[in-house]
Amino acid sequence: MALVIDAQVAGISGDMLLCSLVHMGADASRIESGVVRAASGLGGEELRGVSFERVRRCGLEATALRVDSSGAPHSRSASELEARIVSSAAECSLSAPAAKFAASSARTLIAAESAVHGVEASSVHLHEAAGVDTLVDILGTAIALDDLGVLPGRVVCTPVAVGGGLLEFSHGIASNPAGAILEIFRGRGIEMRGGPTDSELTTPTGASMLVSLAGECARFYPPMRPVAVGYGAGSADHKGFPNALKAVRGEEGAALASDTVRVLETNVDDVPGDAMAHAIGALMASGALDVTVSPGVTKKGRPCSLVSVICGAESYDAVLRTLMDETGTLGVRVRDAERVIARRDSATARVSVGGRDFEVRHKAAQGAPPRVEHDDVARVASSLGIPLAQARRMLDAAVQGGGQ
Repeated sequence: MALVIDAQVAGISGDMLLCSLVHMGADASRIESGVVRAASGLGGEELRGVSFERVRRCGLEATALRVDSSGAPHSRSASELEARIVSSAAECSLSAPAAKFAASSARTLIAAESAVHGVEASSVHLHEAAGVDTLVDILGTAIALDDLGVLPGRVVCTPVAVGGGLLEFSHGIASNPAGAILEIFRGRGIEMRGGPTDSELTTPTGASMLVSLAGECARFYPPMRPVAVGYGAGSADHKGFPNALKAVRGEEGAALASDTVRVLETNVDDVPGDAMAHAIGALMASGALDVTVSPGVTKKGRPCSLVSVICGAESYDAVLRTLMDETGTLGVRVRDAERVIARRDSATARVSVGGRDFEVRHKAAQGAPPRVEHDDVARVASSLGIPLAQARRMLDAAVQGGGQ
């Protein structure tokens, strides 16, 4: 089973994610009792109860969260909130993956605040996220994920709408997305998009929960057969689009998966072979998934090389700069493309060949025998002083024979 978190229209907040799972069928009473019990150990605020109700957002029926609390603190030690979330996950007897999600969500939020304000994580005080709402969002979602049996499993998110405009918060005014959002998404492979409104659509708590849950970000849904859909309502009712996070759960296709990659292409007619070889290595080192160089003919009959590079969104900037620096090109064509890929299992094995033991990595597509990674084959060939092809035959045979 796979879960798709579709945040490309309305963004994501903690309560929207929680409510989408309740709308999908998670046990609301289990969530309510779990978070109320957990909040009783959080000083400075009383949580009298939580409830879920059906609302409409721009004509779409969705589930909204109502929190009944009093005495919200102006600020709270981040370590206090984290400790309570972690201990409550144990008290609720959550599965290991769900408890890990809860802890990771809290720590990601705290780490972002630490980086933005330049203080140690142990010294962080939360303001906007200080209320019991944050505990409800994180712990409640962990309980919902556990109840639905989502984890462990494949979780995919779409690009995330963050809104726009200016934000007013405890330290003053900032442009949207705020620093915490950027810090949370930085280096995570999550693509974000401005709009479609001049207001905050994605919150730091929602972003922290998303990166702790989703293993990949893609423009398109993976091949799947939907079995459950949930809509989690945001607090505002915007004009022009439903302010609701969509979550879709379904059975995956048998053998193929898909993701979204960036394709970078350029024509060069003055790069010698040795420089091109160096450029290929530099591009792979900068994060490219693959590099292809094809011969061609351009204007005025000039022979050229068509350099095509694919990479993920997280390495796009580094790969683009490397491509331009190493080839000297004056322009690069860029597009997004859906990539369909066969599922492959990766593992490490210890094998004995040529009278010596080696540890090698190997991969296997579904239904195909495992093959040892090229770099390990080359290393073994060099170590034994044998041709690469011979090392390949020996290592593949050893791995397929059950190397440990």
